[in-house]
Amino acid sequence: MLPNGKKLIFSDACADIFWKSFINVYCYIRHPFLTFFASRERPGLPCPASPHHVFDKFLWRKIFDRDPSTIAMTDKLAAKQIACSLCPNVKVPETLWVGERFEDIPAELIAGDAVVKSTHGSGFFHIIRGGNYDLHEMIAKTQKWMRTDYSRYYGE
Repeated sequence: MLPNGKKLIFSDACADIFWKSFINVYCYIRHPFLTFFASRERPGLPCPASPHHVFDKFLWRKIFDRDPSTIAMTDKLAAKQIACSLCPNVKVPETLWVGERFEDIPAELIAGDAVVKSTHGSGFFHIIRGGNYDLHEMIAKTQKWMRTDYSRYYGE
């Protein structure tokens, strides 16, 4: 008891706030790039210790979650294979070809309607209708997709 008769109380709520703050500061110091990129996407500082915002939840997964299925599910081809293995009746589009260069796609596959897309990014796709496309434009576009490295951009 203090001389004026007042008491200090250390409750579970105080401990909870202390540990959340401690974990958040740890994340800011240990993973500065990840927390910086997360703070660009949301208002205020990220709070991986108590994630309420979607970007805080992503940050928590990047720092603390070591589940290998998370990595597999971010790859479109692997996600399709996992979905088919878990639920054989699920309908997924057939993958006709996999490679790294547009020039290597067999001509008969893009002679009609086709979708060309990358496995590592959102919005990396081009719809070909009736085999009409500009070869140089498609080569440039797909090369740009392949140069995009989210692991460096988001510190993953």
